[in-house]
Amino acid sequence: DRALLSQWSRTYFAKLVIPTITANLVLDRELPVGLDTLEIIMGCDGLPEAFRIPDEGRPFERVPASPFERFGELLEENFEPLVVGWSRQVKLSGKVLWNNAANYIEWLVGALKQMGVPSACLEDGRRLIESEYRPDGKRNPMYRPVRYIPRNVGPSPLRQRRQCCIRYRLPGLELCENCPHIDRPPKGAKLPESLAYSV
Repeated sequence: DRALLSQWSRTYFAKLVIPTITANLVLDRELPVGLDTLEIIMGCDGLPEAFRIPDEGRPFERVPASPFERFGELLEENFEPLVVGWSRQVKLSGKVLWNNAANYIEWLVGALKQMGVPSACLEDGRRLIESEYRPDGKRNPMYRPVRYIPRNVGPSPLRQRRQCCIRYRLPGLELCENCPHIDRPPKGAKLPESLAYSV
């Protein structure tokens, strides 16, 4: 089911992005997170709970030339093959999956900044989601995963994803608070309680 896979991927990306990107930006260390070396530890609920990696990674020998080089192992040896495989197997748009991953990167960069991490350390994280194209000229699938929308009611600006994760298609789940459909919910979709009386 596409909605179920999307939700599973959100947990996977959240659990992987936070330690991997933080180690990369703050400690200047690349962790071994390629699919051939990473072990996924599953929780009782069937969702990824943690990851086991073979070692503590390695510091960069030189300053990476671009954010795509800095995060190369994470993007090329983990995200890319997963997104391609999932999209083919379940027929879920790669745009949704890439947005699921990039959404957490955008959030994490902002959270680290609020925690006092110097802007210079976060530059490659910011550039990763603000570069429209990769160095090879291909479009960056993580380009601007969210936008900040001024609103007359409710929270403003609203941090809004560009792609809906379609979680509302699962029984008992409502739209996310940052869903692009908040102001025009699909038929049958439930608004989150925090926004139900503000739109």
